[in-house]
Amino acid sequence: ECLVKYVSSLWPQWALPVDDPRGGVSDRRVVPREVFIVGVQIESEESVLLHAVWCTEKRKHAWQFVGGEVRFGHDETVYDAARRVWAEKVGCVYGGLGWDDVFEVPAEKGILVHISDEDSSSL
Repeated sequence: ECLVKYVSSLWPQWALPVDDPRGGVSDRRVVPREVFIVGVQIESEESVLLHAVWCTEKRKHAWQFVGGEVRFGHDETVYDAARRVWAEKVGCVYGGLGWDDVFEVPAEKGILVHISDEDSSSL
C-alpha cells in the first residue's frame, strides 16, 4: 500500500478507478502494474474476433494476449504503456510496426481500461 501511495503522489494519472463487479465504477483507486492488449475486430453484429499472439517460450506454447509491466516515470499514461508494450513485444517482430500502423484508432480512443481489484495494487 505504501508503494501505491508513493506512485500516485508522484504520478497521479496512475491512480485509476476500479470497475465495480456489480456494474459501474467504484470510488476506490488502484495503480496498475501491467497492461494487456486484446485486439478486437468487429466483423458484424454476429462476429467479433479477438487477436492473440503465439507464445514460443518453453513450457508456455499457447496463444496469449500481449502484455507487459507499466514503467512508472517512463510511461506517462496507461495508453503510453500499451503503445510501448506493443512495440516491444509485437511491433519489433514485424519490422517495427507501431500502434498506428496496425490499429485504426489511436490508443486513447481505442483502449478500454478495465481494472480489477485482483491484479492491481489498491489505494
